[in-house]
Amino acid sequence: MNTVFTHLNNIIHYKRNDDGIDSDTTYNQYMINRWVSMYSPQMATIINHTTNTYWSILASKYDHHKFLLGVIPKSRIYRINYIKKSKKDKEDKSGDIYKYLAKKLELSEREIKYYIDSHNIDITNYKHLCKKNH
Repeated sequence: MNTVFTHLNNIIHYKRNDDGIDSDTTYNQYMINRWVSMYSPQMATIINHTTNTYWSILASKYDHHKFLLGVIPKSRIYRINYIKKSKKDKEDKSGDIYKYLAKKLELSEREIKYYIDSHNIDITNYKHLCKKNH
């Protein structure tokens, strides 16, 4: 059974043509483009300037696969690192000032945070307020 990663290996590493790709439900053009573009910055440029630009010409899965086999250079095998969002530090002390301002101004903490972030306000100078009043 083929997976997206089998198709990626066939395109990037082994350069194998698959004739039954039109009937294969695991071949998703969007996911193939996404993973190929994460392989390297050069491949991201190739994907952006070819398949993302001329997507209407490559309507069938077979045409898309055949095009990528011809355009993408054969590359050595290494792990593709998926980029994840970084988690926010939970030890952020600005939460106290958000709670204080939300209570004082009768707004939600989300509204306070949005206002501070959108207007680039530095709240480090105002942390003494919430320490005095709590």
